[in-house]
Amino acid sequence: MIEIDHFAMFIPKSYRMFIAGVYFGLIVGTTDLAGDPYVNFALGAALEIGLAILGWAGMERWGRKPVIAGSALLAGTGCLVTAATKELPTISRNFALVGRVVIGITYNCFIAYSPEVFPTVVRSMGMGVATAFSRIGSISAPFVTLLGDVWLPLPMVTFGVAACAGGLAVFLLPETLGVPLPETIEDVENGKPQQSDNDSSANYTNPRTEHDPFKNMKHLSLDNFHPWPLSVRIN
Repeated sequence: MIEIDHFAMFIPKSYRMFIAGVYFGLIVGTTDLAGDPYVNFALGAALEIGLAILGWAGMERWGRKPVIAGSALLAGTGCLVTAATKELPTISRNFALVGRVVIGITYNCFIAYSPEVFPTVVRSMGMGVATAFSRIGSISAPFVTLLGDVWLPLPMVTFGVAACAGGLAVFLLPETLGVPLPETIEDVENGKPQQSDNDSSANYTNPRTEHDPFKNMKHLSLDNFHPWPLSVRIN
């Protein structure tokens, strides 16, 4: 039987796969929308850049989970409405662009959120596996668009369900804004990080906290610094 803590560790990996698939799938499908494909692509890219900046700012104010989950659910809703309005090309295009730019918030913000979920002892390995899952999603995205040959709205239905499922799964993860990052697996299982006795510092994810990350650093002096050993001579 899988413990809920271990299952929660699997969520960021599968989430990256679903969101990456929706993100790249909507980018590929932009050229199939009504209107000029170049205008649609340029408009989607410009809006994504601006909203991504707002998403990062929102994470520092309201937390990781509300921004990531909310944007994923909004993107999924946009995809489902697009599938339901295929007979109305203009409306379908507008909602598809909404889904395309909003899923960009989810994708870019989750890149910053993923390392904060894994404890330090397995963070590099966890991010490596999560990135591999993300590549699986991006590889499968073009094949999902081919489902339109079976039923025209099916690709958008698939993307919408995947985005909504990913948005709901985020609520199973802990909020990391303003709290110390977990150092060991036991910290994740206990629900809160434990600090060692010989280290009173903690890694906080909120830059606005009063914690000073440099208070334990020694003052360095360059007076006695020699870049070359004494036995080495420069000709």
